[in-house]
Amino acid sequence: MAIFKSVINVNNGNTGWTRQHVLDALETAFSQLGWNGGSAVAGSPVAFEAPGNNSTNIGDSNWRFCGGPAVTIGSTINRYFYVTNNGTSSYSVLEQWFTGSVSIANDTLSYTRHGLQTGNPVVWNPDSVSGSISPLVNNTTYFVIRIDANTIKLAATLDDATNGIPINITATSGSFNLIPLRRAFNVLYNNFQIDVEIGDILNFTVNDTTSGGNFFLVNDPTTGYNTNKILNTSNYQSLSYQIFPTGQGTSNVSWQVRGWPQTEDEVSNPQEISGTGFPGVYSYGYINSTNPSMRGVIRVLPSVNGISTFYPYWKYTIPASGGRSSLKIKVYRFPSGYSYPGNIAGISIHNIGSGWNANEVLTIPGSSIGGVDITNDILVGVNSATTAQQNAGNGVCDVVVTNYGAGSTMYQKSSFGHFAVLRNVNDNTKTFGTTFYGFGMDQNNYRM
Repeated sequence: MAIFKSVINVNNGNTGWTRQHVLDALETAFSQLGWNGGSAVAGSPVAFEAPGNNSTNIGDSNWRFCGGPAVTIGSTINRYFYVTNNGTSSYSVLEQWFTGSVSIANDTLSYTRHGLQTGNPVVWNPDSVSGSISPLVNNTTYFVIRIDANTIKLAATLDDATNGIPINITATSGSFNLIPLRRAFNVLYNNFQIDVEIGDILNFTVNDTTSGGNFFLVNDPTTGYNTNKILNTSNYQSLSYQIFPTGQGTSNVSWQVRGWPQTEDEVSNPQEISGTGFPGVYSYGYINSTNPSMRGVIRVLPSVNGISTFYPYWKYTIPASGGRSSLKIKVYRFPSGYSYPGNIAGISIHNIGSGWNANEVLTIPGSSIGGVDITNDILVGVNSATTAQQNAGNGVCDVVVTNYGAGSTMYQKSSFGHFAVLRNVNDNTKTFGTTFYGFGMDQNNYRM
């Protein structure tokens, strides 16, 4: 096999060369060897910078200067579920509402963040455990008229609920610290998916007398029951502020969902394995220890209510526009217990985009990132944080873009001659078929 030698002179053989000239020569050498692999990408976003100080760090205090005022912290709520079994095939999981108040004048019942929608069938006082409301009849199904996130009325029929015709409440008696309302039985609630905000408390009353096995809260119920997946201190390293479920395997199970990572089904780094025992994603749920089909998913959703070591985040995809590709991002907020709770804490990027420009101008809608539109929109453009913008929370963050080289150019190369990155594609059919090499130039004596 013939071996050919080629000489590449730094700075074309001229004196007075710099570190940049050295990297340029190295780039040419790799090009001739065919080692600059992959495909070139122009205008790829690599980071968002906080208003005023250009920091890309999640948790930098300057992030609070964008995204408007802090979102409302709110309060932690207890949520209750009545769990029964359908033979050995599934759990029936019916949500219940206990703590509330009644307004005779307005015909309303109040339950904080009830989650009910107009037309939902509910059973009034199924176990006859508290005071009475006239003319409501215990263990009778009524239909919800949603007033707002914390208030409902009840209708006698679905048509009445749809048409906004409530039952006229005429009197109350007894204690209303425990007003019982329960979803009416429906196959839709078999192995029901529960969406819970960070910080809230889940309470399960398990009335399973025939299926065998016990009720447990676990990591990833979709792959079956395993004692190593039960959410307890034996299986998972305890983190700061983290609360583990109590009553596992009994008829009364409770879990304050605090200090755990929120549910995530999309791995930011496919080669990463989390150190907390989760296989790269975060998934929770309930399952029967004997019958694997009796299981359901619990999705832990972002909220600033629960103190945690983790910053809650909202996923948003910036749509493509003109020659600019779409971009998947996560927008983080400071949780309670931190400085600036409810304010923006950072933005991270989660795909390789193209066609973007530095100082690209766009708006990230507040309703997609835990706030409301206009008030909590994030403005992206030319970085700015004047005193007025800081006070109003409407400073402007910016996006930093780069170009990824291939062929005649290296993957990355510093314009100041500080570093270069070579992407050598050994086998593009393999997960680990690409090798990246980094080169750095000594600042004082040009050593590599």
